[in-house]
Amino acid sequence: MTLRFAVNRISSRFQMADHFPRDRKFLTDANFAMTNATKITLVRLALVPVFIVELLAFLRTGLEGHYWAAIGAFVVASVSDGIDGWVARRFTQCSELGAMLDPLADKLLMRSALVLLTFWGPPRFSAIPVWLTALIIVGDVLVLTGYGILHAVKNRPAVKPRWSGKISTVLQMVMVSWAILRLPQAAMKF
Repeated sequence: MTLRFAVNRISSRFQMADHFPRDRKFLTDANFAMTNATKITLVRLALVPVFIVELLAFLRTGLEGHYWAAIGAFVVASVSDGIDGWVARRFTQCSELGAMLDPLADKLLMRSALVLLTFWGPPRFSAIPVWLTALIIVGDVLVLTGYGILHAVKNRPAVKPRWSGKISTVLQMVMVSWAILRLPQAAMKF
């Protein structure tokens, strides 16, 4: 079975109108189209392991080159989070593949940073409290469980991003940036 056949078979099972708002134009070739916005998201996904490896290397060796590489990967990934969404909306490049990969890239970057800074960050970085990391991860598990239940009952519910989720992601990026940039701990007391 070729990849194209598999994508066509999967995409033929779902109607685009059932999953996305009707007021936007969506690509009609396939739900899993490779758009510029999706390419930006894929770059962000590729930066996650770079960030993890460089941060772990810095924590192990203390070499500043690893520190700056980790910061660079995190900053580029964080900034590209806003850019890919803007490109998708501005140039009507919304696709189902992008809708699936974008939150995945966000979650992988933020959760890996949270876990690394919580358990391996001190003494080089300000520690993020275990309770906060656990709360964020438990919230993700509850959302995924709820989606799984809705998927089983309703057969693929529509998922729309909300402002509260976007604000939450931005605040988490600020918190991780604060810890990584080694800014004063007094403002991070929880």
